[in-house]
Amino acid sequence: MSAAQKKPKGAKKQKKGKQKVQLYYRKRGRKTSAPNEALLNLLKPSEQDVMKLLAAQTHIGRRRAHTNMKRYIWKRRDDGIHVINLEKTWEKLILAARILVTVKDPSDICVMSTRTYGQRGAIKFAHYTGATPMVGKWVPGTFTNPQNKAFFEPRLLIVDDPSTCFAALRETSYVGIPVIALCGTDNNTRFVDCCIPCNNRGKFSVGLMFWLLARELLRMRGDDPNCIRSIEWKESVDLFFYRDADEIKRQQDAKLAKQRARQQMEQQDYGQPQDSFADVPAQDEYAEPEQGYAPEMGGDAGNWDMPDDTAIEDWGQQNYEEAAPQQYADDQQVMYQQEAPLQPEQQQPEQQPPQQQQPAYEEQQYEQGAYDQQQPYDDQNQGAMQMSRW
Repeated sequence: MSAAQKKPKGAKKQKKGKQKVQLYYRKRGRKTSAPNEALLNLLKPSEQDVMKLLAAQTHIGRRRAHTNMKRYIWKRRDDGIHVINLEKTWEKLILAARILVTVKDPSDICVMSTRTYGQRGAIKFAHYTGATPMVGKWVPGTFTNPQNKAFFEPRLLIVDDPSTCFAALRETSYVGIPVIALCGTDNNTRFVDCCIPCNNRGKFSVGLMFWLLARELLRMRGDDPNCIRSIEWKESVDLFFYRDADEIKRQQDAKLAKQRARQQMEQQDYGQPQDSFADVPAQDEYAEPEQGYAPEMGGDAGNWDMPDDTAIEDWGQQNYEEAAPQQYADDQQVMYQQEAPLQPEQQQPEQQPPQQQQPAYEEQQYEQGAYDQQQPYDDQNQGAMQMSRW
């Protein structure tokens, strides 16, 4: 008998007439069909959604990992930070949306957030989906004590952190309320029915998860024609992010400063033509034209010397009446016509005194002024006019 035909030690003898039984190994996963595959392909995330998840650092966990969360961890980095598998994050997100869409009355869905970074996202989620927000401090007995003023019996509860909302999760276990929670790598999933693995301590990550959950819920409901899968949702994800009050004030101040600077620039641009006219000196209509300085008058604009044919006169001896006697007479006549008549004894003749009788006219005005000082005027306007004439 050859060595190839020898039987190995320990081998059992097979009885004649019996066949070898083939073991059946069940494949991982469930059986699916073509319609189900088409539905899964429809619910797959787009490239923009994946980029948003990465930009918001939704996949970043913490150094500590709970036993219940190890199934959602992809790997661990060299610095000890656990990285979450975003594929499982999206699957749990779609599962949560399918659970929420089964609730008939949207107000029976309660959104709870005790963290500062998640309160704005919870309020916006409740605004767009019709849910009931419950942010801030938790009041014990809200789900179990009917005598409590804040007593409420929701059909489903959504929390942003199971560790900070553990008192509420304990009460939900008493009354049988299902819970959907955003869990980190170090969170315990006790009393949690649907866990969405993500970074639940970053303000951008929490806001993005609430935005995605609200969008998928509205798409599955089909009530909003503006929220369908063929077009992008018009609501921006920035509305779900936490915003500090000081930061908002700084942004508003910066915006106002920009508007004021723009207005000043526009005023300066519009004011330049007006300023150019303001630099031109005012011209007197009654002034005599300068001789020998303008090019059109025969002078040299660059030569400021006095022309040779111009005689030097004593300007102090000249009188306005001699320069323009006719104009002076017309001005005096208009001035006397506009003034109101004074008392009979104070009225003066409106005739222009001749040049030879100027000293007598000044003496008469002086005597009249002395008489006015002795007798005060009844009307102040008439007194002021007489003083101006004097």
